[in-house]
Parts: sequence; structure tokens; C-alpha cells
Amino acid sequence: MIATVTKIADAPVPDHVTRLWNEYVAAQNRAKETLSIQDGLAAGKAWGRWLRVYEGREPAMGGGIARLSDRRRT
Repeated sequence: MIATVTKIADAPVPDHVTRLWNEYVAAQNRAKETLSIQDGLAAGKAWGRWLRVYEGREPAMGGGIARLSDRRRT
């Protein structure tokens, strides 16, 4: 079996999606540093917020729906 790699087309990522991603990464790093369950839970919530916007299940800022997952993959 041959594995194939796909990547999202090189399109600009909306600022609010980048902000949510950066918030998740910061929370994840904090949790890794402190090993605190509270920090781990905060990182999980940050991941969930990013994922809901990415999947289009949560309105993006500005009232639109961010559907990055619908972008054509090449």
C-alpha cells in the first residue's frame, strides 16, 4: 500500500483562524511546561475552539463561517 500526502492549497489563512491556532499552541506549551491538569484542560478547550471554527461548526468572527476544511486539497 502506498501512502499519499495531501496538503491544503496555498491560500491565505484568515487572521482569526491564525489567532485561534496561536492561542492553542501557547496553551499547549504552557501545559507541557507546568504539567498542570488545569493548563491541560485549557489547552484542550483552545484546541476545541480552533477545531470548531476550522470545521465550520462555529461562526467565524465577522459573522461568516470559516470552512477551511472545504478548501481543495492538492
